[in-house]
Amino acid sequence: MKKLLTLLTVFCIAYCAYSQEVIKKKKQINNSFSEEYEVLQSSKKVKNGNYKLFFKLNTVAEGAYKENKRIGLWNFYNSQGLLIQRIDYDRNVLLVNAEKNPLIKYEIPDVREADSVKNPIKVGGVIAGYFKLLRHFSSMSFVKLGV
Repeated sequence: MKKLLTLLTVFCIAYCAYSQEVIKKKKQINNSFSEEYEVLQSSKKVKNGNYKLFFKLNTVAEGAYKENKRIGLWNFYNSQGLLIQRIDYDRNVLLVNAEKNPLIKYEIPDVREADSVKNPIKVGGVIAGYFKLLRHFSSMSFVKLGV
């Protein structure tokens, strides 16, 4: 029994020593987008833990980060809250792709009968693409030119 208690104590001390504390953050990106996520206490720019992206009040992406890298299962939803994609980042596999967007068209020139063609996907769907554009343009500084 003493050995078991000693082993358990050593394990708890080692776990506490190596586990990293996280801080929960909320960020309002603009009128439409906000996010909730966890960062390392030691480095507040490193996402580590649960993550949710909201479009207005609906969750449009949820998953987890480990040291700024997506891990495990991530779910992506459309603006109505319906699941459109599920991706397993540990195995790098698309598990669900339910998004069908008639506005997105693509052409593949020179397709032969023996060729295998798969529909292209946008990870996170249209909302994720809009979110990336929004982030890109909001980080740019615009200079007003006098004409």
